[in-house]
Amino acid sequence: SAQVHQALMNLIGNAVEAVEPKTGVVTVRAKFTPNDPARPAGRGELRIDVIDNGPGVQPELQRRIFEPFFTTKGLR
Repeated sequence: SAQVHQALMNLIGNAVEAVEPKTGVVTVRAKFTPNDPARPAGRGELRIDVIDNGPGVQPELQRRIFEPFFTTKGLR
């Protein structure tokens, strides 16, 4: 649960940084679908969406965004 929390906080933090200060919108949406027999052991599914109206990721960087430690933010 701690790793899911950290991943969610990272996504929300990135979304907040990506939007414009006065017009930016970040939406977090969750949906739980219980007891799907098609899933192992009939477990449900939780889907969490983090959506923002920022400019998006440049096409040439999209293939790298899931690499560990990849960043476009530089050193802090």
